[in-house]
Amino acid sequence: MDNASDTLSNSPLPLPTGQSQTGHLEVKRQELPVPQPASFRWDLLILTLLLSGILGIVIGGLLPYSWTSLIHWTPFLLASLVIGWTLGFSWAICARVFEIGHRWTFRVGFLVIVFIGVISPHRIAFDQSYEATLRQIEQQMRNISPKDSNLDSGQIVSEITREMLPKSSWDFLNRSAAYGRKIGPWKIYDQWVWLSWVADTLVLIAGAVYGAKLAARRFVCCGACGRFYRQLSSGETTTARLRQLTIKYQLPCVLPKSFEDETLLQWFVLACPGACGHGLLLLELPSSTLLMPPKRAWKVWFDSETVSAVLRELRKTAI
Repeated sequence: MDNASDTLSNSPLPLPTGQSQTGHLEVKRQELPVPQPASFRWDLLILTLLLSGILGIVIGGLLPYSWTSLIHWTPFLLASLVIGWTLGFSWAICARVFEIGHRWTFRVGFLVIVFIGVISPHRIAFDQSYEATLRQIEQQMRNISPKDSNLDSGQIVSEITREMLPKSSWDFLNRSAAYGRKIGPWKIYDQWVWLSWVADTLVLIAGAVYGAKLAARRFVCCGACGRFYRQLSSGETTTARLRQLTIKYQLPCVLPKSFEDETLLQWFVLACPGACGHGLLLLELPSSTLLMPPKRAWKVWFDSETVSAVLRELRKTAI
């Protein structure tokens, strides 16, 4: 997730002009302090653990039938990708709502929700298999008469339970691997099943990272007050108009010189809702689809006095 410290450069602000030592007219510049990253807070860490755990359980635990149905009926690895993307995207939105802007706190929550997402399908399958096995044991007990065996009913139950019920989740995974897993027209066994589970995990993590980055690409947290920047306006304009704007307000020119003047860029003006005074102009070279992040992005920071002026100019030149 983006933080207020991820700046491309400091934003110089124009001050009254004066004479240099060489006698030439020059613009004196003042460096805008780089916004500091969000600081660590114990209360936000506790909130992160609670929220990520609840969100992971809600997505992975309270929808067991649809979850396992998704896993069994979709093509191999596609279900893991969908699950991972859902987890990552949901966590980024949740962190934005509760203003969890500290980078490592956000990552802790991300790891918690991904861990729950990885173990949830196996845990659900274990619970369903356990219940099905108990029903089979009850059925067998009805068909067995103590007179037909030298053991009493308690010993019979103990023998059948030891043979049919897995001793632990690890034992269940070993039994599942030995039983095999069907992938398309093929059925794999033992170590190949374990390798498929590893592939599931890696794809789920990749989907979660992609979903979180996609959701949080315009999330910026102010380190001074801990609040997220609010988007004031957005639109499209050309590279030529943006270059004129940077010259007029002495902003750093972050766009490559190789860009043609008529190249369309999306712009977003964000500002801290607190009294910190920082503003942000976010420029993006859009991708072809909404589900893809922008091809490239640039950030330009400026002070509160420049926010309204830049926003006014951008609205005039918006396409």
